[in-house]
Order: sequence, then C-alpha cells, then structure tokens
Amino acid sequence: INAASRMGHARDAFKLLASNDATEAGALAEALDRINNERKTVVATMKREIKRRIEKNGEPQAVIVLGNPEWKPSLLGLVASSLIEDYNRPVFLWGREGGVGIKGSCRSDGTCSVFELMASVRERFTEFGGHAYSGGFSLEEAQVHTLGTALSESYLRLLESETRQEKF
Repeated sequence: INAASRMGHARDAFKLLASNDATEAGALAEALDRINNERKTVVATMKREIKRRIEKNGEPQAVIVLGNPEWKPSLLGLVASSLIEDYNRPVFLWGREGGVGIKGSCRSDGTCSVFELMASVRERFTEFGGHAYSGGFSLEEAQVHTLGTALSESYLRLLESETRQEKF
C-alpha cells in the first residue's frame, strides 16, 4: 500500500481499502504488488547508480550528497537508508518533484542529527525538516553543486565540537 503512494498510485491503494468486492480487491491487490515490484526495481537501480558514482569519484566526502533530476523524491529515503549501512555516514539524496523543484531526503548514521546538520547550513535550503535520523529538504537548483561540501564541512565541525565537549 505504501509503495502505491511512493510510485504515484495512491488512489489504487485507497480503492483496495474501500472495496467491498472480492474480485475487484483481488485485482487491485495484484496491481499494487506489481507497483511494489516496480518500486523495488527503481530503488535498486538508483542504489547501483549511486554506488557507481561513488566508486568512480573515490572516497566520498564526510556527507554523501548526490542527486539526479530523474530520481523520484518519494523513493530517496529508502535509498538513503540502505546507503547508511554501506558507507556509515550521513546521506543526502535529491531528485526533481514534478519537473519543477529540487526535493530531497536524508538519513543519519547516528553520528550527527541531520536536522542539526541542515540547520547549520539553513541558507542553502528553501525548506527543511525532520529529526535526528531522518529529514527532508527543498532547495534551489543552483545549490546542488555546493551542498556536499557545505554539509561535509559543517558535519566535521559539529563532530569536532561534540568531541571537545565530551572531553570536559
């Protein structure tokens, strides 16, 4: 059901839940299963693309920031979560929403709050929100080119500050 909204088919999930007809509900369930399989394929493809890009560029920055205007923002959190396990650092991914704005999702590996991290470079975002481990953001297209460096520098400063506080 969740995959339906991520893939732009939320009405199908609603129809399934609202259906009183077993035949209709069965057909809708099968359609939702196909949509979920499509979602899994798209997520796996995005993850492979990101890993290729990281390998091509060598060791990633302290914060991984990557995007593609073709990526669906509704799937980015799933991909970011899986990358946390592979790279053990915060991950910020962006895509384009409806051909217009840049939207993204971020996840933390627990070393730093992504909300705090976004707040530390708030001027880069048009909007952001979330909590320590998960967040979302919007930004102007011009910001995508420098966001990785800004977040990585801020992340290292935040870690250094926390380390100093722990010593005292």
